[in-house]
Amino acid sequence: MLLNAITDGFFRSGPQRDQPGPDPAGERIGESLCEHGVTGGPRRGRGQQRHVVSAVSAGGGFAGRAAGLPMLRPMALEWEQIMVDSADPIALGHWWAEALGWVVVDETEEIIEIRPEPDRMPGLLFVTVPEGKTSKNRLHPDFRPDDQEAEVARLLSLGARRVDTVQDGQHWVTLLDPEGNEFCVLSAPRS
Repeated sequence: MLLNAITDGFFRSGPQRDQPGPDPAGERIGESLCEHGVTGGPRRGRGQQRHVVSAVSAGGGFAGRAAGLPMLRPMALEWEQIMVDSADPIALGHWWAEALGWVVVDETEEIIEIRPEPDRMPGLLFVTVPEGKTSKNRLHPDFRPDDQEAEVARLLSLGARRVDTVQDGQHWVTLLDPEGNEFCVLSAPRS
């Protein structure tokens, strides 16, 4: 995985991850990233201070510091929304707003955006696409209600469809929204 290559090569990892040190493989990775514009700045020559890539380690923590440079800060990114392709974005957006108890924050004839609260993100932005859904989604949401059975019944009453029957030991129910997008309703958290 590229992130692992970055964190294992460009940055030192392990107990001494905050210590500067030579890392020829990391230097090559860092230079390659600079050449391809990943670091957001010009490539520096060998021996000069190089640009640093902000990265998070695969374990969810900060990757460390690059050779001879101060500690890196996480990139300033805010998760704004997830785009949902749709044949009828207005209808599907209103369905999800009702299903989730969210509010509509923007609506035109072509798009609709919903959020948990007007100023709370991330949201869902439904947009029109010409092609229909042809296969299983590569990404789908999982929801964990207090009462799985009651929530599945509520969603089915709103127009969701059940994908399959629950197998013994399975702790989720897979449903489809009105346009066939998969999502799962999980059982109560295990203690």
